[in-house]
Amino acid sequence: LFENQLHILVNNVGTNIRRPSTLDYTEDDLNVLARTNFLSCWRLSNKLQPALASAAAQDGDASIVHVSSVAGVIAMRSGVLYAISKAAMNHYTRYTACEWANQNIRVNACCPWYIQTPLAKQVLADPIYKAKVLNRTPAGRIGEPIDVADAILFLCLPASRFITGQTLCVDGGFTVNGFGFTEDLHPTFSIPANVAENNNQQDDAHRSCGEVSEKINADN
Repeated sequence: LFENQLHILVNNVGTNIRRPSTLDYTEDDLNVLARTNFLSCWRLSNKLQPALASAAAQDGDASIVHVSSVAGVIAMRSGVLYAISKAAMNHYTRYTACEWANQNIRVNACCPWYIQTPLAKQVLADPIYKAKVLNRTPAGRIGEPIDVADAILFLCLPASRFITGQTLCVDGGFTVNGFGFTEDLHPTFSIPANVAENNNQQDDAHRSCGEVSEKINADN
């Protein structure tokens, strides 16, 4: 197979099973998602590792890219079993990146947020849910397949020769978005009066502490 040489491996298979809550999942669900999302990538990568090592020995570099998900990075509404299958993939990425680095095999994971794919469109068909997704995405749009493809391409090329063990989130800023950087779904929202008053009291306390500190420094 491949004359025992393989320069690039992309593990792209994946699926999901959605249930109302963690308690609604079954062991059969776990088996399906674990086999499809994680064991497939584990088995294929291990099986083809010698061919990747052979190619890297000849040409100096080989690359594995696992297509994971932001659900394996942070908690989101993906379903717990999907999330843990992707989290397993992400740590497998880190572990094998370290173990196989001495054979010049790089291993990275690409972690998309919502992308315009048939699987994602099932939930994005709900306009209220889609609005919530966009509200949490600083880039303000749903990702396109080309956004993920370009990221994978980069991780396969010599331009990323010193990058390994990374989980690259292709998410329009979703995983780094804190509080207040996207337009609120309720633009009339204002800080409650009691919170504002408490903030003022904290400011007064900070000023008092500063004055005491200045007096101590002056006395010394």
